[in-house]
Amino acid sequence: MGLKLFDNAKNIFDDIVSELLNYSKRQKATLVIPAYNEEKTIKNTIRAAKQSKYVDEIIVVDDCSTDNTYKIASKEGVKVIRHEVNKGKGKAIKTGITNSAHEVICFIDADIPQWNGMLISKIIKPVALNEVDFVKTTFNRAMGRVTILTAKPLLKLLFPSINNLQQPLSGQFCTKKSFLKKIKIENRYGIDIGILIDAEQEKLKIKEVHLGTITNKSKSLENLSPMAEEVTKTIAKKAGLIPSKNHLIILCLEESAKTPQKYLKETLINLTTKNHEVLILSSTPTDEMINLFDSTPARIMFLQEKNKSNQFEKIFYSMCKIYKTKPKNVLLLTEGTYCKKVLKEINKPLITKNTPKSLILKKSIQINSWPELLVLAK
Repeated sequence: MGLKLFDNAKNIFDDIVSELLNYSKRQKATLVIPAYNEEKTIKNTIRAAKQSKYVDEIIVVDDCSTDNTYKIASKEGVKVIRHEVNKGKGKAIKTGITNSAHEVICFIDADIPQWNGMLISKIIKPVALNEVDFVKTTFNRAMGRVTILTAKPLLKLLFPSINNLQQPLSGQFCTKKSFLKKIKIENRYGIDIGILIDAEQEKLKIKEVHLGTITNKSKSLENLSPMAEEVTKTIAKKAGLIPSKNHLIILCLEESAKTPQKYLKETLINLTTKNHEVLILSSTPTDEMINLFDSTPARIMFLQEKNKSNQFEKIFYSMCKIYKTKPKNVLLLTEGTYCKKVLKEINKPLITKNTPKSLILKKSIQINSWPELLVLAK
């Protein structure tokens, strides 16, 4: 009897020592909590995060809540970033990525009352200890109608390697910031499934952890139809089933970045909703232009003054690889001389009245208004 008790005590001691050794080797992690009108649950969510020994930084991204979410979160001693206009979960995730201090980054919904430190640690621990690259969550709740009728059948057909996940649309996940900065993050209901598919395509080691019983807000019936549409569109796009000859559009704006043009915002929104990926590059952005771009789904990157040509080429070929687009099929509009080396590869280089003469080729097409981009992109 005494020997058995001794063995049990030794096993417990060994487990504790092993846990401490593993913990000492962990990577630090940032927890991001996107929130919109979550005044009833945000305090509990933040305090639960503080209980987790695997959380080193907490960021609340308040997406222009109209209730007391921002006020309550600001009193909890964590970093709170507020969007001045409602931008959606996709932008909230991007804000969290941009402002996070650590390579390991975890996202959780703010509206789950069951959060505690143990559950949050369960999501972060496998990534922080380098056991896996990506953690998704499942829980004791019947799968949603969009999951059953849309996501699971399409994943089984197009991405069978991740169809075994019980809750592919779950908003709780943990991964590495370096991975998230490489991918295109969707802006609406396709966010979570899009990130998961990108993780699979990048051959990340994926694990699903069980959180027990949790509850959150149910979506109304009228929201299910657009959700199903966005999820379907995202899965199909990731599988290459929504083709577009000019899928990738790169706008190198210099003079136009100084004086925002009429209809540019509407054009960018229309292009991205028609399954085009739009990237804005500039070395002369103004605050007005940055705010304009930030209100659209387009991505924006800034070029440093030194070695702009090398920077541009690296970005250009990287984007072609990410979006599986041949350089010749990129719709490239340029006002910057740093684009000169790649112009010969472009089938349809676009110019504006601000384009330097050295960049104008016989095959160049001048656009005189931004809506013309919509026609040329078809």
